[in-house]
Amino acid sequence: MPELKLTRATLPLVSKSVHTPAYAPTSAQPGVVHLGLGAFHRAHQAMVFDQLLREGDMRWGIHGVGMTQAGLVNKLRAQDGFYAVRVAGANGIEWHVPGALWQTSVATIERQNVLNAIAAPSTRWITLTVTEKGYTPVLAQLLIDSLRLRHAAGLAGLTIASCDNLQGNGHKLKAIIHATASSQDAELMTWIDARCAFPCSAKQMRRSRDLTSAQL
Repeated sequence: MPELKLTRATLPLVSKSVHTPAYAPTSAQPGVVHLGLGAFHRAHQAMVFDQLLREGDMRWGIHGVGMTQAGLVNKLRAQDGFYAVRVAGANGIEWHVPGALWQTSVATIERQNVLNAIAAPSTRWITLTVTEKGYTPVLAQLLIDSLRLRHAAGLAGLTIASCDNLQGNGHKLKAIIHATASSQDAELMTWIDARCAFPCSAKQMRRSRDLTSAQL
């Protein structure tokens, strides 16, 4: 792939052999907040959302959250959220430029941005790839505080999907939230239990980093 800084302005200059997005972010806000912008998310899950967007379903734009890596987020911002994915398949090597990453934040220095994104009326899903070590009270408090904003605003609950390769990941995430919540959060926790879903994904998950890789 030719060396070219990917931005919305330079996208038309990319080789026609590269799969680039024909869509652009609309006035619609992202429907997904993803926590953890590592290569696994960018080369796999974001590609699924990209395909949905290519098919015209504009609900699947992503607000991507780097938990600690400001450098990565800054690079993605400089490229309007674009990056290249090298895909090895039955037809050989192909390059894709997904366009699903519409907005970005860094949780450690832009926490309120993350809270606001999760509390936004357009948000329907939260997804996570934060690794096993990321399931901490800090993560739980971030989710508690953002869901408190949704509850106070009278908004619907969310699907909060752990996508880490961790057995019973949804159960573990929900348990950490319960363990971190204070006694003053009893009403909120009742609402979370009734209105938010914590699906488990690890049983069927197989990481295939040998097949796809994301590059800035």
